[in-house]
Amino acid sequence: NWSETSKSAWVSFSPTNPDTTVYQIASEGFRDVTQGMRYPLSTSVSHSHHRRSECFDLISVKHELLLSHGFEQILSQNPNKLMLEPIDRKLVRFAKQCLTRKKRQGLRKLLDELEVTGAETEEAEELVEAIQRIKRVTEHQDAALETVSKALVDSGILGEDRLRRAEKEYAEKYVQERTAELQAKIDSTVSMERDKAREIEGKLKDLQARLKQEETEGRARLKATLGAEEKQVHEEIKKERTKLERDKAELQRQEALLKGNLEKVTQELRDAGDDVVNRFLAIAPLLGSAIFAAPPRPTIEAEQSSNASQEQRKVEFALPAYIKAASRAADDGVTEEAFFGRFLRVVEDNGFAYRAFDLQRFHVSVKCGDLTILGGPSGTGKSSLPALYAQALLGDDAGNGRECCLMVNINPSWMDIRDVLGHMNTLERRFYPAESGLFQHLICAQEEYAAKPAATGLYLTCLDEMNLSQVEHYFSDFMMALERRGEQRAIQCFSPDTADEGCPFQTWARVNLAPSLRFVGTVNFDETTRLLSDRLLDRVNMIRLASGSLPSVTGTGNDSLAPAKGRMITLADMQAWQAESALPSETAALLDAIRPLLSMMGCPLSPRVWPRRAEWIADPNFRAWDMNFGAARST
Repeated sequence: NWSETSKSAWVSFSPTNPDTTVYQIASEGFRDVTQGMRYPLSTSVSHSHHRRSECFDLISVKHELLLSHGFEQILSQNPNKLMLEPIDRKLVRFAKQCLTRKKRQGLRKLLDELEVTGAETEEAEELVEAIQRIKRVTEHQDAALETVSKALVDSGILGEDRLRRAEKEYAEKYVQERTAELQAKIDSTVSMERDKAREIEGKLKDLQARLKQEETEGRARLKATLGAEEKQVHEEIKKERTKLERDKAELQRQEALLKGNLEKVTQELRDAGDDVVNRFLAIAPLLGSAIFAAPPRPTIEAEQSSNASQEQRKVEFALPAYIKAASRAADDGVTEEAFFGRFLRVVEDNGFAYRAFDLQRFHVSVKCGDLTILGGPSGTGKSSLPALYAQALLGDDAGNGRECCLMVNINPSWMDIRDVLGHMNTLERRFYPAESGLFQHLICAQEEYAAKPAATGLYLTCLDEMNLSQVEHYFSDFMMALERRGEQRAIQCFSPDTADEGCPFQTWARVNLAPSLRFVGTVNFDETTRLLSDRLLDRVNMIRLASGSLPSVTGTGNDSLAPAKGRMITLADMQAWQAESALPSETAALLDAIRPLLSMMGCPLSPRVWPRRAEWIADPNFRAWDMNFGAARST
């Protein structure tokens, strides 16, 4: 707005919401509180009452826009509030006090027509005075009205009974109206839901009919397919039967022909007699090495030479001297920690590098089980680990004739236990041990255990590449015997009645598997090997060696292993390291929880595996080493 008298212009912003509250705050405090939350803006305004689009002389007015966060900061300072009320609202407020509703509406229309809103002129003062006079008159009227109302209430005309009846009538009317309204709404909703239910029921019937039709068509197609396949199978069976009958007739014809020829040849031989034999002997030298040539009759010199060779083979089997040697005096024994340290030094002195975790698992498996299998890629030291362990077991006795570790190289052609132990020649009535030396190894273990049960040494056997042949073929007797106890823990190598008195092994027709025996097998998993059956895996401890656990160059370069220092480990030492302790309750609960899940996955926990794994976990030494070497678990 422009004032001609003061030659100045000002801009006012009318609020668009009914809230006419204005907050008053000092400019310095305002700028400090709203720092960074104000945005300067500029607006072009006109000097006159004309619109900006109709005026050419505009001035720029600068103002600032405050963000909501800044407004909240101002309110937190509790500024002073100024209530602004335009004159039209004042008139409306006064009209509410002194006019009826109809007249107040007429006044509001009249104010709109006169455009009183925003007319800030000197005439407004006269309006205010007039309104004040009206207000005073209204106050007198209100006082009179209050007096009349009080007189009516005191007279009892408007008693509490009438008010209660009026309230009750109004409440009943309201309840009836609301009940009718709600009932109509409920009826409408129920009707809609019924229509939906009928629609769903119709769709369900259509779906059932379609499914029944598809089922009928599928049965018809399946019946037709089965009929065609059955017809084809009958035709093929008929063809095969015809072929078999033709082959059978041909075989019968050939059999009759051969039978006739055989009878003819037999008759000719009977008739010819010695003449045929003489002719055959005449042409025998011409046949040379032919398969039909008759061997020459052995001469007396050949028979004498054969008898001499048999006499040379009649050599008594001599047991090693250390078996009959006296046992050492009893001592305090070697602790398991001391032996494991010796084992680590043997591995290090011979230039090998294994994970301590793998060495720990191997030691616990050999200690607790009769058969351990080492798996993994080629070059991970599977064959060397049993030899190193046996060297650590022997200690200072490695050079007194004891074998460190019997290495048995498995042949892919092995099909029977005789391939690994030996066979009985029934013609000569002699038992010939196999080249593996396992039979003599078992005899030494049995005899030493019988001579000195607690002081016997441990006998380690390594079945190298044991899955080149099917393990159940050549090792099945051992798999069953190792699980037995007492006299049942034995292998029947041959019948003692079939051997004569000159057989050096007649005494050991049945060999007992001593508790000092330990078997270790090495396996590879490639196309040249056989898969290990569940029957075998339930009876063994499987340890997989990591492929990257060894350096690029291993071993000392010598054929023999570096010796170990210390007393030989005996069976008594090994048994002292074993502990019969109950399975921890937490572990038992965990195993009970996972057994149903393993059964659902098709790999149930076998009853043979349960006690062996429980013995590993319950072993206090194994749990103590678990803390030192970290997270040791049996595979």
